[in-house]
Amino acid sequence: MIYVWVAVTVLAVVVEAVTVALVSVWFIPGSIVALILAFLDVPTWIQCTVFVVISAIMILLAKFVF
Repeated sequence: MIYVWVAVTVLAVVVEAVTVALVSVWFIPGSIVALILAFLDVPTWIQCTVFVVISAIMILLAKFVF
């Protein structure tokens, strides 16, 4: 799963760099935390859950704070 989270992180960074709007910036923190969990050998379902939860929190923060 480590390679998957690295790929998600790189893809989100590239998409964000190519576009002028905030398209994928909220997926970057979620994928980084999931990558850290993958290095710690946390089960895959927890990694995916943490990714979704952190990404959702980032989307909500972007929507309601800014």
